[in-house]
Amino acid sequence: MTEHEFSAVRASTVAAYVAEQVAAGLGEVDLVRQRALEQMDDLLPDGLQTPGMLLFVAELQTGEAVGHVWLGLERRVSPPGTAWLYGIEVVPHARNHGYGRALLAAAEDSARSHGATAMGLNVFAANAVARHIYESAGYLVTAQQMRKPLGAALVYAELSPVVDT
Repeated sequence: MTEHEFSAVRASTVAAYVAEQVAAGLGEVDLVRQRALEQMDDLLPDGLQTPGMLLFVAELQTGEAVGHVWLGLERRVSPPGTAWLYGIEVVPHARNHGYGRALLAAAEDSARSHGATAMGLNVFAANAVARHIYESAGYLVTAQQMRKPLGAALVYAELSPVVDT
């Protein structure tokens, strides 16, 4: 990935993350965008030169970019030997041609070649296409977050056991 490509990928990654977070009800746009930018800066303090981070662009033989991958070779909260897939994206007009699966396989090969024995990732519940790709590639759910929006408080009558007469 070149510096120019990195700048575009950073912008698209933040935009996609913000859209997913807002759609999941996890915050307002401005707050989520600020949080996303801070997280990227924390994870990639030296941009493309950040140790332990690999960023690739997938190109056709014609040189046309069809997607990108962001792979971390380790993650503080993961077991040793676990690489982390921070981002994978296929450009919209190139979707449904197998490039996502090819990018995922390339990321796994790269992680393996750097000594990783496992790879983890997060995926939003609403992203059924990505969840299907990961599941069909052998990824297993290891944790699940759940959330319920709470409306106005309800007043409950005193609860008493129901007696069947």
